[in-house]
Amino acid sequence: MLNYLFCLDQNYNKQLLTTLNSLNVNSTSNFNIYIIHNDPESLYSDIEENNIKFNKINKFQVFKYTSNDFAFPNLENNHISEATYYRFFIEDYINEDVDYLVYLDCDILCLNNPSDVLAETIRKLEKSSYMIAASTEYIHTEDTSELFNRLDLSSTSYFNAGVVVINYQMWKSENLKQKLLRTMEQIHEKVNFWDQDILNHVFDGNYLTISNNLNFFAPVSKQNINSSLRSVIFLHFAGSTKPWSIQGALLSISSIFHDNYSFIFPNNYLIVTNYKKRALFDLIKNLFNLKIFKLESPIDFIKQTLRSLKA
Repeated sequence: MLNYLFCLDQNYNKQLLTTLNSLNVNSTSNFNIYIIHNDPESLYSDIEENNIKFNKINKFQVFKYTSNDFAFPNLENNHISEATYYRFFIEDYINEDVDYLVYLDCDILCLNNPSDVLAETIRKLEKSSYMIAASTEYIHTEDTSELFNRLDLSSTSYFNAGVVVINYQMWKSENLKQKLLRTMEQIHEKVNFWDQDILNHVFDGNYLTISNNLNFFAPVSKQNINSSLRSVIFLHFAGSTKPWSIQGALLSISSIFHDNYSFIFPNNYLIVTNYKKRALFDLIKNLFNLKIFKLESPIDFIKQTLRSLKA
């Protein structure tokens, strides 16, 4: 049975539940969910308030993150929270009988059955000498040399940490927690991409490469959803333009997120406005250029945006 791992705070509860809905809809077999969370009660409250049930989840365990003695890099004045680093501590929370974990970011949606592809990936990982499997995001070229030089990487590949299959028994036996925390301290001032930079420094190209269909980046430019998504397992809304931002919600591909969201929540759109002035500007701009009125439910979109601005 597949074991999925998520790490988040209360600001990503609804995104997580939307991800879980997409897994529940598209998986052909049951699976387990493990979550490291700074405020589990807030998550349980959202589940109860919306009467959310997932019939394919076999085990649902939420652990309260309790390690508060660390100065995590590059968080000040940033949209990323400390929760992105919680995966460093998985061995403190998850029982020893778990062999493999599939870590997913909460800005990922499952589009097709993941069971067979992930099972095959785990078999390959088991036969290899690697601890993790991930998709390569950057190859060392003249254009990417800053990244590789900054992190002192000797390899020529850098993986995206949004989807990572983990040999959990090897992770524990090699004491990855201490290695990651030690590395975090050593390269603290060099970290730009948070836990992903630290993970890449530690593994330095020593990972099994997975298909991009297991970590397919959603386009940030406007384009129609097309046949290229037919074989995609996990669609990753990487980067700063999220489907729950005003600008992001107007991209056609974001309708996949909001369809999953509205399946379990009472409104059609999730809109989050962390930067109120910018969000108000985006709302007014897209009212004047009429882009909002091209949405399936423009009135609900405006209502949810105004509600977010008042929060």
